[in-house]
Amino acid sequence: MSITRVAVAGLGAIGRVLARKLSAGMPGLTLACAAARDHAKARAWLDAERIACPLVEPEAFPALADLAVECAPASVLERICRPMLEAGKQVMVLSAGALLPRPELIELAKARGGQIIVPTGALLGLDAVTAAAEGRIHSVRMITRKPPRGLLGAPDFPPMSTSWRRWPWPASGPIGR
Repeated sequence: MSITRVAVAGLGAIGRVLARKLSAGMPGLTLACAAARDHAKARAWLDAERIACPLVEPEAFPALADLAVECAPASVLERICRPMLEAGKQVMVLSAGALLPRPELIELAKARGGQIIVPTGALLGLDAVTAAAEGRIHSVRMITRKPPRGLLGAPDFPPMSTSWRRWPWPASGPIGR
């Protein structure tokens, strides 16, 4: 059986679970490396969990991994995907909605023989909004357990200067128009 070397991009709630599972052992998969915004915090966590894993920048993924799993804010999607796709490798994108304004990544995957994998769970919210968009959307209420900083860079998400306690936020972007 061949072994797929996996890079984990982001060590938040999802990335940590994935890193733990890969480190504990999953048939056909091995944890090759990880990337995180805060290297000191990520290194401390990896050490506390006794996970032996190089902490690198996403640009180093192609040399170390066959598959990169994106578990990071949408704002860094391209930085994670582009190097892997240029090398003809695979990326699993959990921020599926972040692919929509980046069709060039899909073209890059086609041109270089790379592959973008979107797990079905990542599409749940997108499918619901797409279905609702067949009519007129008057409002959308989003409930998430994701920390607000994890939503930075998402399309039509208010900047940090917006009061995070004031709900609902003023309508803007394609949904609010």
